[in-house]
Parts: sequence; structure tokens; C-alpha cells
Amino acid sequence: RCAHPWSVSFVPCARPTPDAGSSGSAPRAVPAAALVVLDRPLRAASVGEPPLSVLVLIIDSRFERALKSLRARSPSFTESALDARIGLIFETLQSAWTSLEWERARPYLSDNLFQAQRYWIEAYRSSGLRNVTANTRILSIEHVRLTEDRWFDAFTVRLEAKGLDCTIRDANQEVVGGSKRRHHRYTEYWTLVRGHGTSGIARAAPECPSCGAPLEVSMAAVCKHCKAKVNSGKFDWVLARIEQDEAYAG
Repeated sequence: RCAHPWSVSFVPCARPTPDAGSSGSAPRAVPAAALVVLDRPLRAASVGEPPLSVLVLIIDSRFERALKSLRARSPSFTESALDARIGLIFETLQSAWTSLEWERARPYLSDNLFQAQRYWIEAYRSSGLRNVTANTRILSIEHVRLTEDRWFDAFTVRLEAKGLDCTIRDANQEVVGGSKRRHHRYTEYWTLVRGHGTSGIARAAPECPSCGAPLEVSMAAVCKHCKAKVNSGKFDWVLARIEQDEAYAG
């Protein structure tokens, strides 16, 4: 069973279209020779809890060089601010997914990823089911890859998280999968993209990255105040790809 139904490999299209923004390409695959593979156990989340399993951590050996290049182009960029934005996106996704109000995730996802995961929301809804996550929190974020092309920078992290995860039948609240009591631990690789010419510190507040107003967007991810397309990658990092740990190959 997947850690979450949204934990599927998503590869954006080859290049951005005028209105697709961040649904454009995450830069090309890294040759295997450029990867550093480490065996690293998931840490115990509490005293006395054994590591869940030994997983392979894949790090692009060119990451530090790419990070240096990004900092030269965007001196105010910090990894801690990016992690804070990832935390905002993570919390928003959990809430939007559980409530079936997926439109709340609209400002933070590329067009294609939003639509792909919306399919699963509708599939649950049409079956009278709801996948519920609760008490979910990030345990760690590891930075593993940074690439660029003429349109976007793409930053990949491995995210380790823990929380309750179950599927219920809306009619009677019967649990048909997972558990309401047993916490589930998982890791995923997230790739965020931002326009290659965009600079500045990542934002961790629910506000328009263009005008700073409270974040209210249309279904096209257009700010209702300044009319900017907030998920285009022109203003800030947006989530473009989620891959399960066992599926990620660098």
C-alpha cells in the first residue's frame, strides 16, 4: 500500500506552456555515475522504537556545486526558508486531502500535479470513501538534488514523515483501510520548481507571492487581488513531483 494515494511518480511535460507555469520540465535525469547512494535507516521516532527499515538515500554528487550556483544567482536563498515552505505545503496538502477540499492546495502545486491528484479525490468521493490523515508531521527533510534548465530550477528533497492514515466510508465512518490508532511512517521524494530567473527567499506564509495579499486564488491559480498566476514558478517554489522512496532513482 502506498504511503498516500498522492505518492505517485509524476513527470511534468517537456517544456512550459504559456499557462502551465510549473507544469514544465523538471530538468533531465542525472546519470547513474553522478549519484551517491547511502544506506540510511529511518530514525526511531520515539525512545524504544526501532528504525522502520533501511532505505537507500540517493544524493546527486553535484548537489553542492548546483547549490553554490543557485546562491550566486539568488543571494537571499536559504535552505531553511525552503524547508519552511515545504512545511507549509505539507500541512496544506494534509488538510486539503482529508477534507476533500483539494482546491486549497491549488496555489502550491503545478497544474499537472494538481489535476493528477484531483482525480484520486474524485475517485474516493464517487466511491463514498475518504482517505483521512491526522497528527501528521515531518520528521526530517534531506536535500538531495538540484538541477536547472533554461526555464526552471528543480530542487529535490527526501521527506520523512509520520502520522495516522486510514480510509473510511463516509456513510457510516467504517474504517476500510489503514488505522485510526497506529501511526504510519513513510518517506517520499518531493521535487519543487521555481523559475530560473526568480530570486529571493522562499515564503512560508499563506499569502500571494506577487502582491502579499491573503492567499485567495481561482481554480486557475490566479490571485483574486493582483491577477498573478501564483503557481507559475515565477514567484516562488511550487511542488511539481512526488515519488515514493522505493520508486525514486535520482
